[in-house]
Amino acid sequence: MKKQLRKPSGITILITGVIFLFSSTGIGAQTICSNDQGSQGGYTYEYWKDNGTGCMTLGTGGTFSVEWSNIGNLLARKGLRPGGSNVVINYGANYQPSGNSYLCVYGWTTSPLVEYYIVESWGSWRPPGATSKGTVTTDGGTYEIYETTRTQQPSIEGTQTFQQYWSVRTSKRTSGTITCANHFAAWARLGMNLGNFYEVSFCVEGYQSSGTADVYSMSMSTDGSGGDTGGDTGGGTSDQGDGEYTLTVRARGMAGGEHLNVLIDNQAQAGINLSTSWQEYEVYVDRGDLNLEFDNDGGDRDVQVDWIEIHGETRQAEDMEYNTAVYQDGSCGGSYSEMMHCGGVIGFGDITYQGDSGDDSGDDSGSGDNTIVVRARGTAGGENLRVTVGGNEVANYNLNTSFTNQTIYTSATGGINVEFTNDGGSRDVQVDYIEVNGAIWQAEDQSTNTGVWQDGSCGGSYSEWMHCGGYIGFNPLRSASAANKESMEQEKQETNVSIYPNPVVNLLNISVAAEEDGPFETVIYSTNGTAVKQFLTQPGNNPVRLGDLPSGIYFMLINVDNQTFNLKFLK
Repeated sequence: MKKQLRKPSGITILITGVIFLFSSTGIGAQTICSNDQGSQGGYTYEYWKDNGTGCMTLGTGGTFSVEWSNIGNLLARKGLRPGGSNVVINYGANYQPSGNSYLCVYGWTTSPLVEYYIVESWGSWRPPGATSKGTVTTDGGTYEIYETTRTQQPSIEGTQTFQQYWSVRTSKRTSGTITCANHFAAWARLGMNLGNFYEVSFCVEGYQSSGTADVYSMSMSTDGSGGDTGGDTGGGTSDQGDGEYTLTVRARGMAGGEHLNVLIDNQAQAGINLSTSWQEYEVYVDRGDLNLEFDNDGGDRDVQVDWIEIHGETRQAEDMEYNTAVYQDGSCGGSYSEMMHCGGVIGFGDITYQGDSGDDSGDDSGSGDNTIVVRARGTAGGENLRVTVGGNEVANYNLNTSFTNQTIYTSATGGINVEFTNDGGSRDVQVDYIEVNGAIWQAEDQSTNTGVWQDGSCGGSYSEWMHCGGYIGFNPLRSASAANKESMEQEKQETNVSIYPNPVVNLLNISVAAEEDGPFETVIYSTNGTAVKQFLTQPGNNPVRLGDLPSGIYFMLINVDNQTFNLKFLK
C-alpha cells in the first residue's frame, strides 16, 4: 500500500478543518477533516489523508470514529508517543470498509527506521501480498508474520528506504486484546529487529476505498498488565464466600463500582466490587463450572478481566471462547476477549481439582501408570463422554460449554476411543486433542470418526466434531518404551515427505525424497473431510497453487512406498 508523509511531531496544527459538535449533555466532540495531530483524551492522535473525502471524530479516552469516501490513502489513529515494547491494547470497533482498508496497531521506530503493523481485520484485500516468514499465536488467534521493503518512500524521517514488519491475523476480528510484546518478540526471533519507538497507535487505514469505523472502546497500558493510562477511583472489595477452593480473580472496572458475581454451576458464591486499578481478588468457592458475571452494566461502566487462578493454574480471559458480555460485531456476545461491555458472563470452565473424588461432573480419574488428558467441550452443556482403552471404560463424565481438560490415569493398553453417548437436541461435542503420556494427538488428524456429520450422514474422518452418537478413534496406548520407539520411527519416515511454507499463501511446495519411485497419489482435505484437491506428485519438489482455496486448516494425504503421510497446513 502506498504511503505519503503523515508525520513529524512539532508541525503547526491548523485550525482549518476542525469542527466542534455539542451534544445535549454539553460535551464537545472534535471532528477533524484536514490533516492534524495533537493530544486528546489522554492519548495522542493523528489524522492524515492525501486526497478524497474523510473526517475523524475524537471521542472520550482512546475512542474515535472515522468515515471516508473515494480516498487515496487515509490514516486515523490514537495512541501513545513514544509508546514502547510492552503496550497492551484492548479495543472494540464497528468496522465497515468498502474496498481496501486495515484495522490495526500501527507505528514507527527509528534506528533502524521501521514501519510496523499488527492487522486485526481488513477490507477487500488481505495484506501485505508477500510470503509468510512464520507465525505467532497470541490473544486467542494466530498471526502470520511478513517483512516487506519500501524503497525511497515517505517516512517520519523524510523520503527513505525502510522495512515494514507485519503480523496479520489468519481470521478477522473487530474486538479483543493485543499484546504487542508478543508480536515484537516473535519478529525479533526472525531477525526483524525494532529500534527506538516513535509511536504505538490503534489505527484505521483506508486505501483507494470508502468506509466507516467506530472505535467505541480502546485503552492502552504500558506496564504489560492491561491497565489503563488513567487514574484510580479507590480500592475494590469482595464478598469472599466460604467454599473449599481459593480462587484469585485479576480484574478492574472502567468507571469504578462495577460488580462481578462469581458463579459456580450458575449459583452465586462470591461477589467482587471493582475499582479502576488492577487488583487481585481472593474468594472461596466450591467445585463446578465457573462463570464471572458482570451484573450492573450502565453509564460508563465496563469490566476488564485479566485472568483467574485456581489450583496453581492460570486461565487467561482472552483465551475463553464463551463471553456473552463482550460487544462484538455490533451486538453483545462473542469470544476471546478480556472485555465485558454488557451484562453477561465469561465462562472459565470446570475448576474441579482432579485429585478430588469423582462424581458425574467429570472427575473420573482412575489409577495407573499411563496418563491421558482429553480436551473437549459441549455446545449445549451436559454432553457425556465415555473414554475406553482397548475396549475397557476408563472414564465417563459430562462436559460444559467451555474447553476443559479431563485427566485420566490407567494401566490399560490398546486403542483409545473418545465416545459421545447422549446425542440429542442441540448437544454436540468438539474434541480438541488428547494427550497421552506427554504426546499430543489432535482429533482432526484421526481417520476414524463415527460421530461427525459428513456428506449427508454420520461418520467420516479428520474432524474435531461429533454431531452424532459415535466415537473418535485414536492410536493405541502402549508402554512408554513402545510409544517412544513408534514416535521415533514415524519421525524418521516423515522426513521423506515435507511441505513448505506453512502457513501458505498461494504456492505450496511438496517435497518427496528423490530415491522414492513416483508418481504418488495426493489428496488435500478440508477439516470437514471433503476432498478439495486430488493430483499426482513426483520425486523432488512439486509446487501446487492453492490460491483458489479459502483460508483455513487443511490436511494433505500422500501415499509413498506403501505408507500414507498425513500433513497438516494452514492457509
